[in-house]
Amino acid sequence: MSKRRGWLLTVWAVGLVLPFASLASPGELDPATGRVVALEGAVKINGKLATVGQVIQRGDKIDTGKKGTISVRLPNAAFRATRSTKLTIAELVSKASRLRVKAGRVLSAVIPDTKYEVESPVVVAAVRGTTFFVEVQRATQTYVCVCTGTLELRDLLTRGPRQVLSATHHAANLVKQRGDVNTYESAGMLNHTDKEVEEVESYLRE
Repeated sequence: MSKRRGWLLTVWAVGLVLPFASLASPGELDPATGRVVALEGAVKINGKLATVGQVIQRGDKIDTGKKGTISVRLPNAAFRATRSTKLTIAELVSKASRLRVKAGRVLSAVIPDTKYEVESPVVVAAVRGTTFFVEVQRATQTYVCVCTGTLELRDLLTRGPRQVLSATHHAANLVKQRGDVNTYESAGMLNHTDKEVEEVESYLRE
């Protein structure tokens, strides 16, 4: 075989191998993206109907509509947003995620020792390895439940003291903005179930 022919065959073989070598294995997450793992109803991402397997990126806007539900796996967490929820992926890197929830309900499970925050119009819920639920009931009122673990609540619009919630099985607060301060009232378990908690936590093992 001539040197030229041998060289051409080598280039051809490399051309076949390299594209396949660069592909991520099924289920592998890019450090700065997430993916849709489950859908019900007509959920939209950036104004277009969402699909299972769709890539989620920083800045994406999710609208579940009146009857939709979406479950998303992020690099360091998983969350489920149910009916009448509007949220934005405000931050998304390998060990830090932040959701900005304008309205609706979000149940989240977080990998330990990573940063994850859910921001409502009145409070920011920040965790490092916790399962928790947030419901924006109105512009001045947010319900927060720690399903298991520890959660820090920071006033978004005021400079009130930080609140810490810990639980092995659900501890909730109703956060209400009253003028330039927030008030915190104990509340029961609302609008989420232990079965849903288990389902969302299961996405972290996939």
